[in-house]
Amino acid sequence: DDLSKDIKKEISLSDTMQVWDFKVLSTQAETVTLTFDFTRIPEVPVILEDKAISYKQILYSGDSYVYTAEANIDRLFSISIGDTTAPLLSLGAEFNGPAIYHAGDELTLNWNASDGNGIDKTELWISEDNGNNYTMLATPEDVEYYDWTLPDTSLIQQVMLKMKIWDYAGNSAEATSTHSFAIAGDSLSTTVCSGWNLWGLPLVSDDPDISSCFDDDFSSYYVIYDYQYCGYLFSDNLTVAQGYWLGAIDETTVDIVGFPITWEYMISLSNGWNLISDPLVLPISVDSLFFTQGGINKFYDDAVSAGWVNNIYRYDEDNGYQYATQLDPWNGYWMGVLQEGVSVTFPIHKDPPITFGKTNVENSPLIEFHAEASTMSDDLLAIGTHDDAGWGFDPEFDAVTPPTPPGTDYLSVYVPRTDLTDLVLGNNFSRDIRATVSGESVEEWLVHLETNKTSARISWSIENIPDNLEIGIDIQGIGYFEDMRLVDDIIIQSGQSFRVRLVTNVLTSVNIVPESYSLAYNFPNPFNPITTLRYGLPETSDITLNIYDITGRKIKQWPINNQQPGWHEVIWDGTDMNGNVVSTGVYIYSLTAGDFVETKKMVFIK
Repeated sequence: DDLSKDIKKEISLSDTMQVWDFKVLSTQAETVTLTFDFTRIPEVPVILEDKAISYKQILYSGDSYVYTAEANIDRLFSISIGDTTAPLLSLGAEFNGPAIYHAGDELTLNWNASDGNGIDKTELWISEDNGNNYTMLATPEDVEYYDWTLPDTSLIQQVMLKMKIWDYAGNSAEATSTHSFAIAGDSLSTTVCSGWNLWGLPLVSDDPDISSCFDDDFSSYYVIYDYQYCGYLFSDNLTVAQGYWLGAIDETTVDIVGFPITWEYMISLSNGWNLISDPLVLPISVDSLFFTQGGINKFYDDAVSAGWVNNIYRYDEDNGYQYATQLDPWNGYWMGVLQEGVSVTFPIHKDPPITFGKTNVENSPLIEFHAEASTMSDDLLAIGTHDDAGWGFDPEFDAVTPPTPPGTDYLSVYVPRTDLTDLVLGNNFSRDIRATVSGESVEEWLVHLETNKTSARISWSIENIPDNLEIGIDIQGIGYFEDMRLVDDIIIQSGQSFRVRLVTNVLTSVNIVPESYSLAYNFPNPFNPITTLRYGLPETSDITLNIYDITGRKIKQWPINNQQPGWHEVIWDGTDMNGNVVSTGVYIYSLTAGDFVETKKMVFIK
């Protein structure tokens, strides 16, 4: 039965393998050298395996293999020729997110691996940074599953797995998780900034009592508020998915012991403003929130269009309120709910492209405002038109301003719609979209500023408004409209309102006669190199326009006799009466007309 030559039927060796087992017998315990010469071998792997020590070596013509023989004992080998086809590999669902797994649990990973000549080696790798870097996790002996005990960790949010397999010929295949998943432990921590935080916790606390959760973390004063019945109240317990106002004197790290939510989570909403939070350790796109009412299900955009909900806002002390496109763990949010019986489901989902919920106004005529006061800012306000919008409250287009946060600092610019009543969320609009202006029609918005600071700077961007429509701004409330396309920004006082008109021929001519003497705010302010000083006269008058520095010293003067009634303006180029440019600082300008005297401040910046 022992052959010294063994010729098999010739077959294609690209996806199959021919194997010869052979043995070497030596009567001497000496070094044996095996040399291999090839004749007409195709470009396929040739593998020698020394079965006595389970060692494999890829061979090329002329290669040798050396070993030490034992006298009169067969040494078993095999020669394999062929197989250039990689094995097939597919991963089970456990490899792929989105998912949240509990730290310390056992997770059975399943996969399918196949090869005509068998799987020779398997490796399992793990990444904790969304697939950027991998480390070896295991070399599973079973070719179909692996029982993985999840690491005992606090939180890993971007876990991905990769599997590599090799067949006997050395061909390999690998497969990777299609989306990351998270592993969360029983103790989670976060940083709470000093000041006011819109906050929530992403796990079910073992002891929800506020003192039990926080007293060991805060070394100084803290306070936490819930929001119910249109007002704030002290909160005694922490509830997952509930939002809170958390105020702290000092920045600190808060740790909560409990059980992380590993499933999609649903809560009921009340009619009006709701404080909510992300109940998961993973971010949630607002577009993926799932709303239910009376057995009908809608995603966020459709729920807004249907008038179930309005907007979702996030908050930080520097930037104030902003429209939320994503819910993040540990953060709280305002959600406006317009109807009874609505619930929301927070899904564990793949991250979709983030888009602003009201995409229906993106290409419409729009004026977007930016307000600044000290370190605070407000970017919520936008006014404009749309073919499908009406003059009243349109849930699909309009957005209601969220409640004022606790604390002393606040900044809000909004359109007060006092003409609309019985709106459950209030009648201050952060987004007011009305019917398209056409022909001789006119649309006017009253914009109001509220801040604890003395004043705020307001600027704007104009999008998609046709050239045939004029945009006017009246900051005095006296019917004089400045072209908003020619003005960059304004400074107005807290509690002050201004009007914006969108219409053909909106801009008021300077010969309109005011009802009383008036000194307008200069444009722009601060300024460099020039600013415009505007004033109104109800009758022919002798006037004097003076500029003083902060010490009261007169810098510039314009005496004008017998000036006709109407609106007039003087341009100041920042020079004194001798033509010298003044220094940077605050200056007072004053209008005197008979017994009438009015002064205002402006800032010159070099």
